[in-house]
Amino acid sequence: MSSPPPREELDRQVSLQSSEEGTEVEYSPSEEYPGKKYPLQLDNFGFILNVDSDGRVCQNIVDGAVRPRATTLAEKQKTIKREKKWDMQLAAWDSTTLKAKQNSKKFIKRLRKGIPESKRGEVWLLLAGGIQKPGYYEDIVKKTTILMLASYREIADSQKMQEASVKTSPTASESSSFLPKEETNPIIEVDTDSEEDFASTRAFRHIQDIIDRDIHRTYPKHKLFYDAQHNTDSTASTSDSDVVRGVADPELAATILSLEVDLEFTASGGAKKRVTNSMNSTLTPGGQAALRRVLRAYSYHDRDVGYCQGMNFIAGMFLTQLSEEEAFWVLVGVMNREPCHMRGLFREGMAITHKVLHVAEQLTYLHLPRLARHFKKEHIHVTMYATQWLLTQYTSSFNFDLVVRVWDSFLGEGWKIIYRVMLALLSQSQQKLLKMGFEDMLAYFRELPGRINANAVMAIASKIPLKTKQIKKFEREWEVVRARKAATEKDQIEENP
Repeated sequence: MSSPPPREELDRQVSLQSSEEGTEVEYSPSEEYPGKKYPLQLDNFGFILNVDSDGRVCQNIVDGAVRPRATTLAEKQKTIKREKKWDMQLAAWDSTTLKAKQNSKKFIKRLRKGIPESKRGEVWLLLAGGIQKPGYYEDIVKKTTILMLASYREIADSQKMQEASVKTSPTASESSSFLPKEETNPIIEVDTDSEEDFASTRAFRHIQDIIDRDIHRTYPKHKLFYDAQHNTDSTASTSDSDVVRGVADPELAATILSLEVDLEFTASGGAKKRVTNSMNSTLTPGGQAALRRVLRAYSYHDRDVGYCQGMNFIAGMFLTQLSEEEAFWVLVGVMNREPCHMRGLFREGMAITHKVLHVAEQLTYLHLPRLARHFKKEHIHVTMYATQWLLTQYTSSFNFDLVVRVWDSFLGEGWKIIYRVMLALLSQSQQKLLKMGFEDMLAYFRELPGRINANAVMAIASKIPLKTKQIKKFEREWEVVRARKAATEKDQIEENP
């Protein structure tokens, strides 16, 4: 973790007041949040408690937000003791014995208890395989930024030429001869199998457009991303402001400016600095820009996946614990390595998502048969409540006190904890759900994430007698059904060419 800023710099940027009621973060009105009168009040994970649904900072905590409970002396002492145990674990860490650790009941039990906040980022990075190629992330960011910047500058120049030709030409028909034809779009058309030029293609640009749309929906009430939302990259100094001067399209101008800032950021080595680490906040602005760079880099690194909705929440959650470079490598690890191996969830067709949902449905019949029959009677399908839970491993809708506990275990033991938590949530709610009809159940599931107690859910989950062989059995069933369906479709095509 990076060292804290100098005392005078910290005083200039932020005043942290720790109390039994939580943490208040007071920004300088002239520099951080112009016009904001009230300090941000944060929970233990950096989410802002006094921001309303429109993004306005309020004087008091808004309805529905829960102020963090004060930590008792006994809890603090217990945390210190657990931190020492993890220090010993980390000191003896050997990546070659990771598989043995994951098969160790003692190690898995320690993960299930929850990793201490101060150690979580370090442990997550190690469990995901660490930084495989130092500097690789920065190289991707720099390369994609340069290629995209060149393409967008060409678009800007083209727009300026169009504007100039319209203003100087005596007639519209004459001026039209200066306009570029549709086939001369400055985004370069190249073979997308060429790694060198992929960042210049329409396909890559389309992916980045989707990412940009999702960035603003990612934890908008977390201090890291709220900060970026209210301090746009366009306020930063740029090395080439003449390029955007006169560009009529404000979105294009903002894109060029943000790419120029990315170049400056990469040159400064910022990818190695942790933007934030929960309560140990540096409050460095630029969370949305950081998330954009991480997702852009992954979409370039893994073209078969590119980007899919849901990845933004996972990567965003990593950024609350890790530096950009670390977050990128943890994303690479959970997508491609055991025991998580999430890549299939986000590939075209999302076949593995269907398999996961099949397993979830069958596990519900096995462990909660009465509730499963009620769901069937009321036409409640597993996709109606569990897709978001399982596709993003609870990151998109549940509070972080549950999310980080789930991921502590998920990174170490894989999918078993994901299914266990789903069953625990259903088990807790079973008596209420059995009394509800279709509409009421849908409404209940929408509100459920804000109602649960994380410790209670994890306690129930740990006691569910779920066996790996049960999961494997239902996975094989799905594979058989899928193979039969594919064979039937093939026969139909051959019969009706």
